[in-house]
Amino acid sequence: MRIVGGEFSGRRFSPPSGIPARPTTDVAK
Repeated sequence: MRIVGGEFSGRRFSPPSGIPARPTTDVAK
């Protein structure tokens, strides 16, 4: 999973379990 905006732009991370998060692919940029 990759955050495409904000201060964490471009950093990969794992979302905390229990929190719904939709993966954003590099193509979606």
